[in-house]
Amino acid sequence: PPRTINRNDRLINDDVIQQEKPKILVPGVHQDDSDVTHCQSVSMFADDVLSSLPPDLIYVRSHIPGEIVGNPGKHRWLELNENKMRLRIDDHLEMVQWRESKDGVRFPGFMPCTKDWAGLVIAACASSERCRTLDLITNYPVYLPGWRRAEPGWHDGVYYDEPDDLRGISSIRDFEEIRYTLDELVTDFPFADEASKHNYYGLLLTPLVYPAIRANRPLHLITASLERTGKSKLAEDVLGGIILGSPTPAMQISGTDEERDKRILALLLQGGTLVHLDNLPRKLDSAALASMLRARVYQGRRLGSTHILSLPNNLTVVATGNNTVCSSEMAKRIIPIRLQPMTSRPEDRTTFQHPDLKGFITENRRRIMACLLGMIENWIDRGCPPHPQPLGGFEEWSRAVGGILDVNLLQQWRKNEKAWRGMSDVEGEQRVALVKAWWDRAKTADMTTDEVLRIAEDLEGFEWIFSVNTQRGRQIRMGKWLKQHADTPID
Repeated sequence: PPRTINRNDRLINDDVIQQEKPKILVPGVHQDDSDVTHCQSVSMFADDVLSSLPPDLIYVRSHIPGEIVGNPGKHRWLELNENKMRLRIDDHLEMVQWRESKDGVRFPGFMPCTKDWAGLVIAACASSERCRTLDLITNYPVYLPGWRRAEPGWHDGVYYDEPDDLRGISSIRDFEEIRYTLDELVTDFPFADEASKHNYYGLLLTPLVYPAIRANRPLHLITASLERTGKSKLAEDVLGGIILGSPTPAMQISGTDEERDKRILALLLQGGTLVHLDNLPRKLDSAALASMLRARVYQGRRLGSTHILSLPNNLTVVATGNNTVCSSEMAKRIIPIRLQPMTSRPEDRTTFQHPDLKGFITENRRRIMACLLGMIENWIDRGCPPHPQPLGGFEEWSRAVGGILDVNLLQQWRKNEKAWRGMSDVEGEQRVALVKAWWDRAKTADMTTDEVLRIAEDLEGFEWIFSVNTQRGRQIRMGKWLKQHADTPID
């Protein structure tokens, strides 16, 4: 007759055994029902667990195991702690220990996974070949090394989470349709020149080609002389809407470099690929940001931890500000995109071709993305010709993005760069002016710091020197400035 059986009874029921989950011996010494002794070490236990778990369950980022969760097109990576790992192990496996019943029968009894055992598995994940590495998770099409477009799923560290609205997308290759589609997308934004517009198209291409080049990218800076000109809409609604299907995440750059470093690290750990630095200060000068733009791997310490993380720098950075100027160090890492308002109150404008910009982007995202893919594939078909004027420090990126724009007849890319740097790199321009005046006055003759300071007094600027009240303080600052630029070629 039917009888009630407990979980341990089920483990030795021949009719049920084949339907059971894989069984893993817990660490320790076991003697089975054939009097055979089994010694299960902690390393063997962890390896047995990882071998029996599904291959797509654990994804490791910077030696930290995690899982991919969420709905298709909205997947994200979350770190696995001991409790989450216990749940995942019990979902897929059964921990067992050989026991002896009252009547002397030995059987493999069920053991719920403990926190300690889950911790052993987490520790083994970092070096196990049975766990997948995860360098990048993206919900938009990307190109992999060798310029092949990624299929949905995981590819040697890149996970393409295909969203429903881009499922099975094919490219649009016609030059005229590509140009019309991109111009229609940004028709309501008052670009100061064609170079600024083409620089923005290069920004749209950058996240798509990054996995193929795995090279650092410069910061794209959207500036205007007035607020409410559309800078944030370009950075968040248009860029994020086309690439991510949602607004670009915004981040303030205020605070210390240490705080900025932790924010950047947290964003990278979460799997972010785009970030908008909103409302920049009048002068942009950040060592943490400059370092991040030039780093292929970003290192930092997690908040509240001594553990140093090393994460692939997957961030494409766009920033916005009003007439922003930069330090010389930052100016060399920036692609300028300038908007020129036509009135003193740009927020009062009503003549928009796309008054519902977000709705237009949602409706046309697939077509616009198809044009971006078509631009890349037009370039691939022509043998990937590099742009003839690479940007120093960002050569691989600029050869690819500039080459793609050139092939698709968008050839004003970066043509505004020199003029913009002349306006924004105030310190660099003042340095040139000082050295020219110095040369005119003394040629190669020796001069004292005080004599160079008097030349600077006749010129405009040098606030970082003349903001000091005493003459001695100014001499000290000028002396430090001269030492800092010793042997530096000027102009």
